[in-house]
Amino acid sequence: MNRIRLPFYAFTAVFAFLPFFPGGVCAKSSADYTYVYENERILSFTIEMTEESFQKMQPKRKAPEMGNMSSRSMFAQEFEYVPATVICDGAVYQEVGVRYRGNASIVIIPPDGKKPLKLDFDRFDDDQVFHGFTKLNFINGFRDPSLLRDKLAYDLYRKAGVPAPHASFANVYLAVGSKPKEHLGFFVVIEQVNRPFLEDRFGNSNGLLVKFEIMKDLEYRGEEWEKYAADHELNSNDPADTKHLIQFLKFLTQSSDEEFAKKIDSKLNVDKFLAWLAINTLLTDLDSYAGLGHNWYLYYNADSKRFEFIPWDVNESFGNLQVATPDKMLNFDINKPYMGDKILIQRILNIEKYKELYLFYLKTFVRDFFNPAFMHKEIERLHSFIDASVKADANPVYSYEDFQKTLDENVKPHFFLFSQEIIGLKPFVTQRCESVLAQLSGEKKGDVIDSFMLGVPGEPPSSEREGNIAPPPMAPGGDVMIPMPTPAPMTEEKRQKIQKLKAELKEKNLQIQNNPNNSELYVQKGEILGKLTELVDPIEQMTYGIELGAVFEKAVELDPNSLGGHFGRGAVRFFTPEPFGGSLEGAASDFQFVLSKDPKNEQANFFMALVYQRKNEKDKAAEHLQKVIEINPNHQQAKELLKAIQP
Repeated sequence: MNRIRLPFYAFTAVFAFLPFFPGGVCAKSSADYTYVYENERILSFTIEMTEESFQKMQPKRKAPEMGNMSSRSMFAQEFEYVPATVICDGAVYQEVGVRYRGNASIVIIPPDGKKPLKLDFDRFDDDQVFHGFTKLNFINGFRDPSLLRDKLAYDLYRKAGVPAPHASFANVYLAVGSKPKEHLGFFVVIEQVNRPFLEDRFGNSNGLLVKFEIMKDLEYRGEEWEKYAADHELNSNDPADTKHLIQFLKFLTQSSDEEFAKKIDSKLNVDKFLAWLAINTLLTDLDSYAGLGHNWYLYYNADSKRFEFIPWDVNESFGNLQVATPDKMLNFDINKPYMGDKILIQRILNIEKYKELYLFYLKTFVRDFFNPAFMHKEIERLHSFIDASVKADANPVYSYEDFQKTLDENVKPHFFLFSQEIIGLKPFVTQRCESVLAQLSGEKKGDVIDSFMLGVPGEPPSSEREGNIAPPPMAPGGDVMIPMPTPAPMTEEKRQKIQKLKAELKEKNLQIQNNPNNSELYVQKGEILGKLTELVDPIEQMTYGIELGAVFEKAVELDPNSLGGHFGRGAVRFFTPEPFGGSLEGAASDFQFVLSKDPKNEQANFFMALVYQRKNEKDKAAEHLQKVIEINPNHQQAKELLKAIQP
């Protein structure tokens, strides 16, 4: 067995029970972390803007860029900064850039609900800062009734020595034009990963910072940055710096095992990466590189000449993004602490000394601070700190009762995609620690998670559940599902089908490139994408699923009379949850258009029956099902649904 080289954490473990500490090991920035993130009181911000600016900043939905899908483009939101006056503790900041932010955290919130915000103090004034910080993020806790997950998780990462943002809390007020000031709500405040952050953690900010929005895994795509731009957000003073990332990806994907083991620590801070992985595993956060593949940064440190891993957007920590049932999230396997294939984690853990170091971190972190004795006390402290502000929130996402309950009990989510129950914070810590310790001792095996639980069968909100009958196999979980079937296990036959369809897709894209105004080509592309979603892995399903909607939208735009375009768009609208662009009325309109041109269209009649079934208009649903059976007497699904409606 190789001898373990004691890393940075081994020398600080004895201080583990000290309070969570601000800052990093190279604190050279002028940012006042004590005032902004470790304040003994909750700050209040008042934002003043004109009516014109308020209307201008409203989110705009844009069409996703076909062929360049990322986690960000899935939600297709476009935000614009507007100037505003911001007041905090009597200090007035003029010409502050204000915009909305977020992906799912904004699209599922009602128009008058609490939307997440970003303040950019030097957007319109290069010299303006807020106590040394240039940007602040205000998070609405749309899937976290405790409002503590971000704060707890980021504190844990920093306690483990990982360069991670700080988090705190704030009340936000808004005054638009001559209207009275209103309470926008109580928010979680997150530090931006930018210049002040980098200078504090690494002592420099002149390196390459890249945010990853990938939906698959890391891959080398060639030497041109344009091939990476769609799902890698670049922050650099010199675009030539991108060569550092490209060469790192080439090394990661093409080096031999021997070369990788020898050189990886000279290219990546492996110690801190493994510390991140250990905390991420304890928190079962699969809305990260270990899961969906996004929500992280790499920073090429110009001084050390190697990359640093920085976590981001940790609101789904404590098993909150449930790509499996809650019990499996609690028993997440520590030996395969990632979903699907994650080349960076896999290659590092394949090296014995690094696997031992990762397990060492797990043992040490559980012993010293991720345990019920320490964490329950910290959870209760923070809960008490924000209790009065949560109770007074004029615009909450979750009720005060849910806020109280979520410490010790599970809470039903408002949005059931990727969630059965929001696991209580203290029960999560207790049960997760028990599972990890049992796995470390060999007494128990963890649950390997390799596929998505896309929804919760039979668990949509009650207002949508009444009168519903089971939809067809294409959407087995009801109307909370994304239209993606669970793929069958990979076989050689299946692999060949995927390769053939991808070749057809490539050829179809070339045809479209040569004839971009041909509506029928887009319909044909949609048919290929539909077949691919039945075969590929879940990450690619999400990518192809979003592109599917854009393709049929384009077909209808080019030819308003395209039956294939209307039918395809209608199916996508029907099966896609409304926050992701779905629309029951839009689907009905598309299917009705098809039937106006082709009354005996079997598929359109069947889908119209599903539309009416979902609207609980059983007579109309039955009428269309009877038409389907007249057209095709062997349509078994139509017969079963008709029997369910008219037993």
